[in-house]
Amino acid sequence: MTKRSTATPLAFAFALLIAYASLYPFSGWRDAGVDVIDLISAPWPRYWTWFDVIANWLGYAPLGFLLAWTLGRSIGPWRGALLAVALSSGLSLSLEWLQGFLPLRIPSNVDWLLNTAGALLGAVVALFAARLTIIKWLDRWRQRHLMLDTKTDLVLLALWPVAILYPASVPFGLGQIRERMHAWFPDFSGIDVFGQRYLVDLGHWLAQTPPALSLYGEITTMTIALLAPCLLAMAAMRNRTGRRLAVVLLMLVAGAMGLISGALTYGPERALEWWRPGMLEAMGYATVAALLGSTLPRGWLLMGLVLALLATLYLLNVSAPTAYLDQSLLVWEQGRFIRFHGVSKWFGWLWPLLVLVHALMQLLKRNHA
Repeated sequence: MTKRSTATPLAFAFALLIAYASLYPFSGWRDAGVDVIDLISAPWPRYWTWFDVIANWLGYAPLGFLLAWTLGRSIGPWRGALLAVALSSGLSLSLEWLQGFLPLRIPSNVDWLLNTAGALLGAVVALFAARLTIIKWLDRWRQRHLMLDTKTDLVLLALWPVAILYPASVPFGLGQIRERMHAWFPDFSGIDVFGQRYLVDLGHWLAQTPPALSLYGEITTMTIALLAPCLLAMAAMRNRTGRRLAVVLLMLVAGAMGLISGALTYGPERALEWWRPGMLEAMGYATVAALLGSTLPRGWLLMGLVLALLATLYLLNVSAPTAYLDQSLLVWEQGRFIRFHGVSKWFGWLWPLLVLVHALMQLLKRNHA
């Protein structure tokens, strides 16, 4: 029996991300949609942008690659690639059809064709990787360097770049939910249970206007926030060399995603405006701290991860959002970024909570083993 690879949960997670991004904001559903045949045979749109073309083309490439990778292990590379393209194309067509029921989304046969072409690109890359035995080498590397049962760790790590793409009050700071909770429950003053009032302090906390973090507070928050994915990655690795490489790679990814976020927000020519005072120091402190902890056992790394997540959540939610955040969100919540806004926003809120639950479950499992 073929052992399921990490590509399987990654492909499933990526398909869910695509579905969410395609149907966001899920409001205003109407009865009248568009027939699938009419959608396929509709004339091509007169107006388009290169941004939409590239986004629709490359957006499905990872899904095509992951599906071809995981399917190729069980039914062969060529059959796996063909089925991967067919499944990706079917998903795209289904989502385009569903967009016809949403007033804020416009179904497009061009988007469907571009999505299919992107999936084909990913499947072809997977074919070449299989032919060059890259996938087998990756499997051997994974078995040699990764701990057993670390698929969830890898999926969470793969979602981290998506989460930090969304503008945050403090760069890399994920989980600032106090403002959103207050918007959802503006009049919350507690819960009445059999005449007894509970969670009154929570209502007071939501209504407060806390002070902003100082520069040193931002540096501390960024350092701990960057340390969290490093601890998660190191807990999944078997040896020191792999752990240290993971730390360096995560710092490079953090810088790259920051530049991409800046380019999407302000334009490519002003991408460096994403850079904030103290960011270089925070990345350096986080790197040093992670490298010093690279010799610790998995249990200690998981405990450090829990503490880092709790500290980040605390620092972010006892401080006020910055003007930088308000300015960035004005761009992200409108126009071309609507499909990225929903996905990245939710992962920015939920990623630390998902990792926290995962780390606690792993610690409980170790204690009962």
